[in-house]
Amino acid sequence: MPSRNQRKSHAAVDRLFHVYNRGIDRLAIFQDAVDQREFLQCFRRYLSPEPFRDDHFRPYRKLSDQVAVAAYCLMPNHFHLIVHQIQEGGMAKLMHGALSGYVSSYNRRHGRSGRLFEAPYKAAEIVSHGQAKRAIAYVHNNHPIGPDYELCTHPLYRGKAQSDWIAVETGLRVFGGVDHYSDYMDRYVASKSAEPLSAAGFDSLRIH
Repeated sequence: MPSRNQRKSHAAVDRLFHVYNRGIDRLAIFQDAVDQREFLQCFRRYLSPEPFRDDHFRPYRKLSDQVAVAAYCLMPNHFHLIVHQIQEGGMAKLMHGALSGYVSSYNRRHGRSGRLFEAPYKAAEIVSHGQAKRAIAYVHNNHPIGPDYELCTHPLYRGKAQSDWIAVETGLRVFGGVDHYSDYMDRYVASKSAEPLSAAGFDSLRIH
């Protein structure tokens, strides 16, 4: 569930959110490539058109009409997502299902129990196109090596990879297309901007 002081904005529909969390005591939440793939799969099974079933052969509920993931970056002890909430409650359903599933898988695989994340996930509403651009660029440039880092969605935005569950078109719409995104990212990386993602002073943003 989201942090208590951020729940009030989660009723907003057709909005982007910057969602993030890190491991308890800065624990590595991804110890290897298997963990990384499992984390992404925990989201994909709710958002991909491909059918998935749990250990009891029950189908996972598809949430792609309620919520979408537009971008991500996985770091050793934390993650960043850009989430598009289409219907009220969609983001909460996705985050609860995906994160609880991942924690169970991680604990089982690594012989541990208890919490994996230090706190409930945080979700900051993005309220302008300018802020949305900076948020996506920030996520894609979060790793020290920059957007060429393999565990982010930058290659999807550049058209160098494909996905059946990442809403790339939602992110690119903010920039006005691939070319504008590429230009923005080139300038962002060159400037090494780290401007805080503050909502102050921005006009309201709707995705459509």
